[in-house]
Amino acid sequence: MSVSDITSLVSIITAAASQIESFYKDQSPKPVPTLDDTDPHPLDVGICPLEVKHSVQMLEGACAQLCTTLSRPNHTILNVRDYLYANFPHQTLV
Repeated sequence: MSVSDITSLVSIITAAASQIESFYKDQSPKPVPTLDDTDPHPLDVGICPLEVKHSVQMLEGACAQLCTTLSRPNHTILNVRDYLYANFPHQTLV
C-alpha cells in the first residue's frame, strides 16, 4: 500500500466523520455522545437517514483497513484472537 492509499483512507474517514457530525448538528435530537456517555446511542434509538448509515459503514471499513495496514500483522491477529476469546469463551478457537 502506498502513502497515497493511506492518505485516501484518511480522507474517507474525514469525509464520513464530517457527514455524521453534520447529521448530529442538524437533525439529531442529541449531540455527539462523549466517550463516557452511558445513555443509549442516538443512532440506536431512532431511524437515521440512509446517508448516515452509509457514512458509518465507510468510516468503519476505512478505520479497520487503516489500522490493519499500519499495525504489525501479529498485532492484528492477536486482537482478533482476544476478541473471539472474550466473546466466545466456550468455543474452540482454531
